[in-house]
Amino acid sequence: MPTIHGGKVLAQALSRAAVHHIFAVEDAPLHAALTATGFDITALPSTKAVIGATAGQAQATGTLSVGIIEDTDDSMRDIAQSLSAPMLHLFSGSGIERTDQIPEVMARAVRRATSGVMGPVFVEVSATLETSRVEADHLVWPGSGRLTLAPAGAPEQIEIAAGVMSVAQQPVVMVGAQWRTSPRRDALDDLLDAYDLPCFGPGGRGRRRFALSRGRALAQADVVVLFGANIGADEILAEDAYVIQVDRDPEVIGLPHSVDQGFHADVGVVMGQLAEAGQRRDDGWLMQLRALEDAARERIRSPFHSAVAAGLPRDVILINDLGADDLLEAMAPLRSGEQMLRTTAPGLAAGMAAGVMTVHRERPIVVAYSADRFHWDADVFQHCMRAGMRLVAVIRGSGDRKRGQRWVEAVGDCGILVEDPIELPPVMRSVLARASGGLIYVNIDSRAGLTVPVNNGSG
Repeated sequence: MPTIHGGKVLAQALSRAAVHHIFAVEDAPLHAALTATGFDITALPSTKAVIGATAGQAQATGTLSVGIIEDTDDSMRDIAQSLSAPMLHLFSGSGIERTDQIPEVMARAVRRATSGVMGPVFVEVSATLETSRVEADHLVWPGSGRLTLAPAGAPEQIEIAAGVMSVAQQPVVMVGAQWRTSPRRDALDDLLDAYDLPCFGPGGRGRRRFALSRGRALAQADVVVLFGANIGADEILAEDAYVIQVDRDPEVIGLPHSVDQGFHADVGVVMGQLAEAGQRRDDGWLMQLRALEDAARERIRSPFHSAVAAGLPRDVILINDLGADDLLEAMAPLRSGEQMLRTTAPGLAAGMAAGVMTVHRERPIVVAYSADRFHWDADVFQHCMRAGMRLVAVIRGSGDRKRGQRWVEAVGDCGILVEDPIELPPVMRSVLARASGGLIYVNIDSRAGLTVPVNNGSG
């Protein structure tokens, strides 16, 4: 009777879950087991890079992404959790000791990663997987490992929320990362159109996209709607503000601020329900917020951010690794929120770009770094360059020209040092036109021109 080895069984389990591309730490034992099966694999140098790649791919597609990692300490798990995306991470250990257990264990893991509170699931697989074998006829394959679950809000509660939003004078919508993985994320545009709403976070576009006036907006809003987003403990709400919160995780609803209505539901589905249930027309609130947004941008006056925004093509995928900095999001000429991704920790950005690249192969990908955060990601970025990935890093200098020069020299002809931000837009366009991508270090003190903090809620 024919037998099949564990790597082949694992590959079949992933294929049944519609996974066709995997990210793997180089030299990880499971990497070799799956490479032999013909799987399309992108090798990266570290666990953190693989976590970034799976998050980037999952956020770009809204579907499951799989990685093979080595480190599974609490810090790596916390980083993966913070990225709020359907990810499955495999690592070598003593788990799944029998090859015939793989189908059921993997089916359960896929269901957990793609339903309810989407996030990382970690599966420990025996290090002997590649050599262990099982008779093919003894394998029992469960039904599809994917679980389509997009719960809606209760109709009577939707009607109440729509009624409140329809008469709001100064409403605000806050959107979080859950929107990216909703099967109805297209409903955000319908919602914003129906109620003429300002939007903070990913997804807003055109005159409804805001970033810098968040603090003022929250302090003045009479209705605040949170879609997979939270209000910080130090952020101030108007005393009589009506707060509506929609989240896949019931444990975060009402924290740290109390809410008037909570929906344990899919954010996109509720957006669609609300869009159909009511409408309002703005009476000057958007114009008032736009004035605050423009005033904040004028006060900050950052030559670096202005130059980066001027050099970006409109079809760019932009990954923001500048830390707690919303200015670039406010200035970038993006057509939709899907074009902007943010890191949650240093050392993720280049991996995230590698993940996005598997989805948007023909689109330019730019990573905006601070010098301190690029320090954590330099090795992974150089790995991606050597692997032929067409990425462009734009680094906001810290006043240390020697360090910038070392990074530029490390990538050879692909590195450019810019002394004045005014020179940056044409340099960016030139580098983006290359087949190889590149690195641009802007030799500017990171504090130059920044007269107010960027993300302190003061607007």
